[in-house]
Amino acid sequence: MAPGDLLELSVGGEADRIWRLAVSAEGMLLVPGSASIDAKGKSLAELIEVVRTGLSLRFPGSPIELHLLQPGAFRVPVTGHVALPGVHPLHGYDRVSSAIALAGGPIEGASIRRIVLTSRDGNSRTVDLVRFAFLGELDQNPFLAPGMSIQVPIARDFVVVTGAVHGLRGDTRIIPAPGSRIPEMPTVQLEWRDGDTARLAITRAGGPSEDAAGAILLLRGSQRRSFDISAADTLILDPGDVLEVSVRERWVYVSGAVHYPGPYPHLPSYKAADYVRLAGGPSEIGRSGGWGLRVAGSEESHDVGNEADVPPGSTIHVPERWAYRASSVLTPLTGITALVLSIVALTQ
Repeated sequence: MAPGDLLELSVGGEADRIWRLAVSAEGMLLVPGSASIDAKGKSLAELIEVVRTGLSLRFPGSPIELHLLQPGAFRVPVTGHVALPGVHPLHGYDRVSSAIALAGGPIEGASIRRIVLTSRDGNSRTVDLVRFAFLGELDQNPFLAPGMSIQVPIARDFVVVTGAVHGLRGDTRIIPAPGSRIPEMPTVQLEWRDGDTARLAITRAGGPSEDAAGAILLLRGSQRRSFDISAADTLILDPGDVLEVSVRERWVYVSGAVHYPGPYPHLPSYKAADYVRLAGGPSEIGRSGGWGLRVAGSEESHDVGNEADVPPGSTIHVPERWAYRASSVLTPLTGITALVLSIVALTQ
C-alpha cells in the first residue's frame, strides 16, 4: 500500500457499517475501533488480514471486508538518458517501465538493461527490461513505491546479430522487378549483458527468418566458430561478438556483362533468361546466349540455354561477346604497331 490509497471498509451484521479510509502521508491507516495500522509496503491481502485481526474482538462473527477504491499517486524522479527527465506522478500498480514511458522513453544510446532503481532507504539495484520483455522475469520490472528514484544510464557494451533474421518486422517478399535485388540481410546492434545467450540475441533481432539454415556463425575477435542453431540456448555471448545466422540458398546470383549484377530471389518457374532479365539484361558488351551456369556446391560451370532450369544457389554468368573481346585486344596492338612504325620511320 502507498500514501493516498483510498479504501472502503465494510463490517456486516444487523446493520452494515461502511467507512472510507485513506492511507496517510506517513503510510498509516486509521481504522475505527482499532489502533492505527502501518500500511507501508503491505499488499492489500496482508492489510486485510491485519484489519480483520484488529476488529475481530469488536465485531465477533461479522464478515469484515476491505477494498481498494483508488490507488494514491506519488512522485518518482526519472533521470538520465530519457526524453523528459524529471519528477513524474505514478501509482503503486505502475512498474519501472511505466515511469520510463512517462518520461518520454529512452533516447538514442540509452541503456534499458542497466537501469538503476533506488529505494527510499538508499539501497540500489539494477533492472533489465530486456529480460522482463523477452524472458518474462517480473523482478526485472518491479512495481514502484513512494521514495523510489530511477536513473537511465548510457549503454556500454553491444553484440551484433546479422544474417537470416527478421530484423525490422513488416517487410514482405514481393515478385521482383528488373534490377530489384533481394534485400540486404539485417544487421542489428543489441545492448549486451553478462549471461546473454545466442538464443536471446536472435530472438531480440526478430527471430530466424524463412531464409535461416540450421547453423550460426560466431565471430569473436579473430576467431570464427560455427554452431548448430540448437546450441543457441547454451552459447553465452561476450561483448563485441558478432552472431551470423546462416542463410539457406534461396536466391540466384547473376554475374558478368549485365546491367545489375547481384543476387535475386529464386522463383521455381523462372528460367535462366528470366534471371538475366531481372539483372537488367545483357549489357552492350554481353552475350545474348551461351551463358555459364554453376550450381551450388560445384566448382565448375557449364553452358546453358535461355530456357534452362536454375536451382537455388546457382550462379549465372553472362560473358562478354567474342567480337568485343577481340577488338579490346586488337585495338591496343594496332596502336602499338603504328607507334613502332613511326619510330622506325623517324630513325631512317
